[in-house]
Amino acid sequence: MATTRGRGKIRPRILIAHPDHEWVDQARSRLEAMGYLVNECFELDWVPDILGGSIPFDLALLSSEMEPG
Repeated sequence: MATTRGRGKIRPRILIAHPDHEWVDQARSRLEAMGYLVNECFELDWVPDILGGSIPFDLALLSSEMEPG
């Protein structure tokens, strides 16, 4: 589990990957209020690099929305 400790509490880390900044801000606020550590990614193409990086995540929430092309 990719949790971190802060003041004696274990806090799971979540990655939110979604192109809509307002939606991510709302989701982040709610999750942080529940005690989660949240990282965001607005560029869906970067998700594989982030997940393969040095920061471990307990959960990744990925958008299924496609950008207009």
